[in-house]
Amino acid sequence: MLKTAKVFIWIGIICQFFLIYPIVVGVIALQKLNDARRKEEIQAISILTLLFCNMIGGIIMLTMTDKDLSYNRQFKPTSFAKGQATNQPYVILHKVLCLAILGVVLLSYLFSMIPLINYGDAFIPFILTFVLIVASIIFIVLVFSKRKNNKLCAFISLVIAGLSIAVITLSILHSCGLALIDGNPYDMPDLDILIGCIVCSGIIIIMSGIMFFTLIKDKTENSSIKVEENSTTTLSYGIEAELEEVKSLFEKGLLNEQDYNLAKQEIIKKYYN
Repeated sequence: MLKTAKVFIWIGIICQFFLIYPIVVGVIALQKLNDARRKEEIQAISILTLLFCNMIGGIIMLTMTDKDLSYNRQFKPTSFAKGQATNQPYVILHKVLCLAILGVVLLSYLFSMIPLINYGDAFIPFILTFVLIVASIIFIVLVFSKRKNNKLCAFISLVIAGLSIAVITLSILHSCGLALIDGNPYDMPDLDILIGCIVCSGIIIIMSGIMFFTLIKDKTENSSIKVEENSTTTLSYGIEAELEEVKSLFEKGLLNEQDYNLAKQEIIKKYYN
């Protein structure tokens, strides 16, 4: 039932993306389904999913039992997950930014539609903005994923920034071209629409840039944490192995109590002095 609910939530997100709120509710619901261990934890979001994202997905979530969430109870956090927990501010920042990027992209999509409706052209900025919507949805999925890949997320953020730059450039060229055709280069049609498109794309570029640099920094810090944990694990394993070996010799009668205590002190000094 867990997988079925997720499938219907995704259907609701994809089919109603232009309304924005199904995306927000759907993403939160998917996150809850990944983290919840008891059915009581998903009751509130189940009702919201039923009303604002996908009716079937919400009904399935409401009928789920603790048994359906047993996988989440069995899941044990890895060292990587511990590393993510130490960078909780980045995790929250990334989730907020990726949702904000999608919201601004959808607003930019409305601006890109107006020249298409008025003049029947400007197809390329319109298509690029649609691609931006798809990229933003993929970005949200990656950021909210339980095993977030920082490299892939950083790459997607660069793609979003690059597409936004292309939208700005092509929108300006389109407006300039129409003004030149009309014989008045200083009278660009729909200048307010062009400015709105540029402002939206500029905001997207800034947020994508913040995402990129914080993702890189987050990756570096996570790597340091993992190296430190590996070092600690190796150190712990080494001392435990040597102490166990000395204890075995003592139990076999090959070492007396005084030699056993002296050997333990030497091993401890070796690793912690």
